[in-house]
Amino acid sequence: MRVVGRQITSLSALAALGVLLSGCPFDFQKETRPNSPPFTFFDGSPADTTFDKNVNFRWLGTDLDSDVVAYQFQLVSTDAEFFFSGGQFGNVLSSINPLSPSPEENWSPRGTDNRQGFIDLEDGYYEMRARSIDDTGQFSAPAKHRFFLKFDDIVPQVTVLRANGETEFTCGRVLVAGSPQTFYFTATDESRSGTTPRSELQYRYTLRGRSANTCTTHLADRASEWEFFPDDSQTPQIGPTYNDLLDGACGWDFRVEVRDPAGRIGAAVCCVTQTTGCR
Repeated sequence: MRVVGRQITSLSALAALGVLLSGCPFDFQKETRPNSPPFTFFDGSPADTTFDKNVNFRWLGTDLDSDVVAYQFQLVSTDAEFFFSGGQFGNVLSSINPLSPSPEENWSPRGTDNRQGFIDLEDGYYEMRARSIDDTGQFSAPAKHRFFLKFDDIVPQVTVLRANGETEFTCGRVLVAGSPQTFYFTATDESRSGTTPRSELQYRYTLRGRSANTCTTHLADRASEWEFFPDDSQTPQIGPTYNDLLDGACGWDFRVEVRDPAGRIGAAVCCVTQTTGCR
C-alpha cells in the first residue's frame, strides 16, 4: 500500500508541473553565425624542384557551412628571393596564366574544373595559386605552391680513362699481367640552362667477368653505392684498384654510371683483358 501511494503522489506532481509549464511557453531561437569562407589545398603538384618542362596541378576545396561551387587559379613567375623567402621578400615578375600586367589581381575565369596543366615552361621560379568560391560568393585564402623548374632531358656523358691514369682509354685494353689496375673516369652534363657542376653528379661502378667458363673472379660483383664527385673540376676521379685480374683468358667489363639531378643516367663500359682483345 505504501508503494502505490508513493506512485500516486509522483503522478500528481508531474501533472501539476505540466499545468505550470503549459502556461509558460519556452521560446528557443537559433543563434545566427556568420558564414565561414571555404578552404583550398593542393591534392597534386610537382616537386619543389622539377626537371620537367610540363607540370600538372590538382586542388580541392571544402566548406563547413556551405557548398564550394567554383574555382580560380593563377600561375606566376617570381625571382629567386621570393622563392627562397616563401613569398616574404622579392618580387612576382609576371602572370603566366592567365596573362595580365597585374598578376596580384588577375585570376582565371570561374569554373568547376579543379585541375590545370602547363606545357613547355621556361626554366625559373614559379608560384601556383588556387582558390575556392562558395555559394554565398566568399573566396578562400589562396592555396600556394612554389617550385623551381630546370628542364633537363640530356643524360650525362661518361668517359673512362685508361687504367693507371693514362690520358686515353681504348676498349679491349691488354693488361700487364700481375700488375695492379686502377681505373679513372670523369663526366659532364649539359641541360637547356647550361652545364651542371660536376659536384652535383653521382657515380657508381662495377667490374664483372664476361664468361663463367674463362673468368674465376668478379663474376657476380654488385655495383658500388652512389657517390657524388668531389668537385666540378676536370680532374679525373680515381676509381677502384684491382690486384686479382690474373685469368689470362678472361675479359672484364668495367662499367661506370653517372646520374644527374634529374635522375637521368649515362654510362660507359669498357673491356680489359690480358689477351689480344675482348670479343
